[in-house]
Amino acid sequence: MSARYRAATSSSAVGGNRNKPDMLNRRAYFKPESLINQMKQMKRLLPGAEKLNIIRVWSGIESYTPDSLPIMGRSGKVDGLFYAFGFCGHGFQLGPGVGDVI
Repeated sequence: MSARYRAATSSSAVGGNRNKPDMLNRRAYFKPESLINQMKQMKRLLPGAEKLNIIRVWSGIESYTPDSLPIMGRSGKVDGLFYAFGFCGHGFQLGPGVGDVI
């Protein structure tokens, strides 16, 4: 499980869970039982977590590069276009900094 918590005007909590995706249809389906299990774990770690409201969920497939390194740089074909992808599950954390640099 991975999680991010941020106190702001509207708070957010983000968690993660690994389920086997449907590669044939290129889909990762949300499983409600996974969320229930995550909430139980979160309640154990964060007192008061049982009062959280689930507003929305997202499910997707993460991809990985063979060497686990991102691919970043200028396009060789389109002037002014830069690439930054393949963060192997770390794009959520690294994306803002990479965006500033690129």
